[in-house]
Amino acid sequence: MKTHILLFIAALTFSTSLMAQNESEIRPDGIVFPRMTTSARDSLTATFGQVLYNTSTSQFEYYDGILWQSLSSSALMDMIGDADGDTKIEVEKSADEDTIRFTVGGIEIGKLNNKAFELEAPGFSTFIGTKAGRIDDGTDNYNVAVGNNTGESLTSGFSNTLIGANAGNVNATGSYNTYLGTSAGYKNTASENTMLGHRAGFENVTGQRNVFVGSQTGRNNTGSDNVFIGNRAGEDETGSHKLIIANNANSNLISGNFIDSLIGLNGKVAIGHENPETELDIRTDTSFVQVKLLPKLIYPMESRSEIIMLTNESSQEGYSIASKAILTFGGFPPVPDTARYLDFRYIDENGAKSTRLQVGKDYVSIRPGTELFVNEKATFKEDIFINNTNSDTTAIVFNGSTTKGSITSSSLSMNIINEENTKLNFWTNNQNRMTLDNSGKLGLGTDSPVATLDVRGDAVFNEDAQDADFRVEGTLYNSLFFVD
Repeated sequence: MKTHILLFIAALTFSTSLMAQNESEIRPDGIVFPRMTTSARDSLTATFGQVLYNTSTSQFEYYDGILWQSLSSSALMDMIGDADGDTKIEVEKSADEDTIRFTVGGIEIGKLNNKAFELEAPGFSTFIGTKAGRIDDGTDNYNVAVGNNTGESLTSGFSNTLIGANAGNVNATGSYNTYLGTSAGYKNTASENTMLGHRAGFENVTGQRNVFVGSQTGRNNTGSDNVFIGNRAGEDETGSHKLIIANNANSNLISGNFIDSLIGLNGKVAIGHENPETELDIRTDTSFVQVKLLPKLIYPMESRSEIIMLTNESSQEGYSIASKAILTFGGFPPVPDTARYLDFRYIDENGAKSTRLQVGKDYVSIRPGTELFVNEKATFKEDIFINNTNSDTTAIVFNGSTTKGSITSSSLSMNIINEENTKLNFWTNNQNRMTLDNSGKLGLGTDSPVATLDVRGDAVFNEDAQDADFRVEGTLYNSLFFVD
């Protein structure tokens, strides 16, 4: 509007000076401007700011240096623009549309209606703030940058949403990024990152597919495919494929590795309640706690002192796995029929792991060098109970490096078998009382019998005076010695 008023005053001055030759005159009741048709106007050697009345259009017109423009009242109210008309604010572009339009350099960048201020930057992008998206190439990039220097370097990157001063400042060609917060993703030039929070991912230059949520989260990280959640979580973690949930840079509540499918909890875990007393505290309203182990599930216990599983029946102890042990389901050297099994492993002071007990589908194996202690339980009648309903024969087999034997039972007999060419000894009170040697000689009071029966010590026969005979037979006689 100011431009048009200045032009009008300039035209008035110019017209007064040329009043005679252009049929202009000043009267007491008003000013008479030069009057002519459109063809006569076009034959003039016009000067910038010159004003006249066009009798062909019945409108006042001024010369803007290039074209004759209308000075009608409707035109003055409908548009404010520069000299060449390519930068302007206009209303009523079409009849009664009630919209204010903003055009810069010949490109309509926005319009204001009764519902919204619609920004229409080239390429379906929206840039608000000093230097925001200032060098975008104008193609269909669908970028949004809001804030001082936000997306300042964007050229051909597309589908980015950058909000906050200096957010995504360096990114020129990266796409599908979401940065929210002051300097979030400041140096990142890659794609598919989500960084929310003040300086989240600030130093990450080439990392892709990261998710950082929290102030300064992943600030110094340079990797990819990370998920960091919490204030300063993963601030100094430089690797990739990591999971970190924390509220500071020094200790993580939860950490993991997506490549190895590992997750660690640095704290106590409660299931069924909210107040854990141990590393894993499971409580239910039922009479038992059920834990389901699936193949490839590994539970490391190097840093744990003990795991105790309890029932709800008077907190009776189910079983305990002592310190420096590991439970492993699957993953040990091949076993018969490639069955699944459960390993109990020991970890020595050097971190070396060795299996002590292995439980398979059809067997329990105790590895060499392991002692088995069976503690009495009031609820059990037997310390060791062997039940085999699939066969008439049940056996306990002993297989050493130099000896082999077994205890077997069947419907006909129970047998103690020594399969080696060695003696079979019977001990009481930690002393050998009876020996059956490899030739079948039985010694009482000696472990080296020299006869089929070798007794070293007293012998009593028929002490209770029962009706029994005692007879010694020889080769030629049936009764070398006979007592009735």
